[in-house]
Amino acid sequence: MVRNMVTLELEVERQFAHAADTVWELAGDFGGLQSWLPGVLSCRVEGAGAADTGGNAVRVIAVVDGSVTRERLESLDHAARRYSYSIIEALGLDADNHYLSTFLVLPQAEGRCLVRWSARFCLPLKMPARKRKQLRDRIAGMYQYCLGSLATTLRRDHS
Repeated sequence: MVRNMVTLELEVERQFAHAADTVWELAGDFGGLQSWLPGVLSCRVEGAGAADTGGNAVRVIAVVDGSVTRERLESLDHAARRYSYSIIEALGLDADNHYLSTFLVLPQAEGRCLVRWSARFCLPLKMPARKRKQLRDRIAGMYQYCLGSLATTLRRDHS
């Protein structure tokens, strides 16, 4: 635990009626959020490669509310269909929150998969527990919304 901070974790999952490779082809593109996530005005990657292999890729996401989010690619494993990223800067969060998120696509029965999106981050101990829970729940809700949008895009493009 970071001093004077409390660590929170969350995980959301959604089943998809698509093969893992199909879902990964769309969602595994670190710079491709704009192709499946409404509200993203632009998404570009500066640098290249994941931090765990010496890379410096950062995606810069502009959203409809006017805010900009910057996320560093920490690891990328195409074979495992998984990537992790940290938030450098986002509305209400910055590097001091030690925000690390992992996006994972797991094959299931024939033609199906499970997407698991998790996050771990720190918030100030002085922040009321109620507010910490609200923020955690808001992030989980955002991930659920994003996965719903991914499902809609896949149904539209792969039916």
